[in-house]
Amino acid sequence: MDAISEDFEVRKLPGSADVLMMLEKGLKEYAHQHVFGVYAQEASYLLILRDEVVLECKMGDCPESLRELDVTILKQLVCPHIFGEGWKECDVDAAVGYTQSFAEAKAKVDAGDYACAFLLNPTPVEVVRQVAEAGGLMPPKSTCFYPKPLTGLIMRRLSASRT
Repeated sequence: MDAISEDFEVRKLPGSADVLMMLEKGLKEYAHQHVFGVYAQEASYLLILRDEVVLECKMGDCPESLRELDVTILKQLVCPHIFGEGWKECDVDAAVGYTQSFAEAKAKVDAGDYACAFLLNPTPVEVVRQVAEAGGLMPPKSTCFYPKPLTGLIMRRLSASRT
């Protein structure tokens, strides 16, 4: 965690049975900033971005609308610090699992299925709108909203011909 402290304030949380509650509380408390909860069997942390300038300096090649997404910051700034340079070459789909449940994420780490879990605040709808207006595509698993609009129920041909 030392390497990441240049860009993030690293707060180690005390080990206790209430670690998920502490992580959730920290995420809510710093929801107006870029904050990540990290759960591992040996320790848990809150990572709070020190300065937004880091996003432009270190992610300048990324479209501005995507730079504001926690999932993008996680993938481009946090994970390389924690997992090393090999992170950029790894098969992210094979190495990373996704869940909406903090308890499920903790259980998978505790069972040894994953080395750690990253807990993020939900993506604000306004940010999704900004990305769409800029013509960008949201990263995988960054738009978990409910209720989902129904799709595919009605289909109609655009032409009168039935060929």
